[in-house]
Amino acid sequence: MIDQQQDKTNHALMGIQSLLPDLEEAPLPSAVYHYTDSGGLLGILESGVLWATHYRYLNDSSELRYIFDLAVQVAADRLRSRNDGPLARAFLEYVSTEAPPYGDTVYYLCCFSEADNSLSQWRAYAGRQGFSLGFPGDITFDPSLISVPARQGQTAGITLLKIEYRADFHTEYATRLIQELVNLCETEHMLSYVDPKVAVSHISPFYFGQLERASYRFKHPDFSDEREWRLVSWGPRAEDFRVGATTLTPYTKFRLFSASHPNPSINHLPLAAVRHGPTPLPDEAKLATDRLLTAKGYPSNYCQRLGSETPVRL
Repeated sequence: MIDQQQDKTNHALMGIQSLLPDLEEAPLPSAVYHYTDSGGLLGILESGVLWATHYRYLNDSSELRYIFDLAVQVAADRLRSRNDGPLARAFLEYVSTEAPPYGDTVYYLCCFSEADNSLSQWRAYAGRQGFSLGFPGDITFDPSLISVPARQGQTAGITLLKIEYRADFHTEYATRLIQELVNLCETEHMLSYVDPKVAVSHISPFYFGQLERASYRFKHPDFSDEREWRLVSWGPRAEDFRVGATTLTPYTKFRLFSASHPNPSINHLPLAAVRHGPTPLPDEAKLATDRLLTAKGYPSNYCQRLGSETPVRL
């Protein structure tokens, strides 16, 4: 049971969230593209689903840690440069040294790009022969859940989010979050806590929760040419496992739907186009792609067939 002191703290934290830099979703793009190799394309067409990876098992685990590491640096810099009060310093010391509670939340990610025919994406995901799967920007899942669309056709619990690459915005977010919590630590209410550790324990979940909200939206600026969007689902879902680069990787399956597709169907992926990647045999690749799509129930009037003119050497 939450005591009155913690309840008052929680109320103050709700007010702080409204003061942070805006993380509301950007307007959905007209289209997004999922890059994969030949085996991935065959599996997607056979199963009718896309795989969404558990957030702790991304190919580059530093993606998850990026904003947490930045916030540690901001907190540590503040400790060295400012003479804050004892409770504020206890909070800053805690968040500068404590590992984020990654195990408290579960979400799954499926990655897309706003860029079609992107050289960096071909290099990252194509293998010997890659494909770009184009979807309308309002993709969601489980059409049986759609009654009143919450956001341009998307269902609650899964959202297509635009990745934010601006380093100055990342720093602003972490700095503002820490500043507002330091301010809170200087209030009469927070100073009324007898034990500073209890006070810190009442505000640190909020701190880590706000960083988590940013963690699947923020990415290092060096990756900006990816123009990434992520389809994110929160909460536990049925899992399968695949062989990852270093360990078994849990994933869940997204069966996608788009209300804006010219031929919306709950029995087929809402594919708008499939583009084969760079290849020394473009005519053969285009023919094979066309025959595969047709055989799997995606005629040319449902899904375009496109090719890449990017030079073959990747």
